[in-house]
Amino acid sequence: MSEFGFVYDSSILVPFSDVPVWPYTLDYKPPHNCVDLEQFCPTRAYPGLWELPLNQLLAGQYTCTRMDSCPSDLSGEEIYKILMLNFKRHYLSNRAPLGLHLHASWFQNPSYFYAFTKFMDDVLRLSDVYFVTSYQVIEWMRKPTSLSAIETFKPWQCNLRKFHSFELACDLPTSCKLPSKVLKSYRYLHTCFECPKEYPWLRNEFGME
Repeated sequence: MSEFGFVYDSSILVPFSDVPVWPYTLDYKPPHNCVDLEQFCPTRAYPGLWELPLNQLLAGQYTCTRMDSCPSDLSGEEIYKILMLNFKRHYLSNRAPLGLHLHASWFQNPSYFYAFTKFMDDVLRLSDVYFVTSYQVIEWMRKPTSLSAIETFKPWQCNLRKFHSFELACDLPTSCKLPSKVLKSYRYLHTCFECPKEYPWLRNEFGME
């Protein structure tokens, strides 16, 4: 990731704690243990690469990494309470950013969508709460800015951007069935460009032969 210019990763699971973990750089060893034996934690330094750790959510007797990995039989009201509980765990302790990780399909449940939007409306009534991207979190940590000056903090300004043609999504992507020597199987890839020779993966990031 460092070699290819990635700014951050957000895949390392943090052991559950009442006090959440702030994002950190991989200049040094992660400040927590590796939770899962199947999880590959860094074994050496990657200077300049940020990690936005996955702080686990508290959901009753359970903990979950993503909203859609929480128990599936929860009501919309229960989802709202879970969101508010975990917001307060962050807001009333060290104020580490609260990552809300989920798949878009989770919103197919109308009660979950309503609970989430109600949660957003309620917490945004607080004058010091913002919904920002992972990159915007990192930019603020690089240059901490007071609330009195946050409106002029350039990384958080919502300016209209002109996209290049290659950055725009196409109406009908090409479906590519591609081999992978690494995965030893065929995988499908949808792209607005020509199909690569092989499925892009580790040790063959560009899908070359």
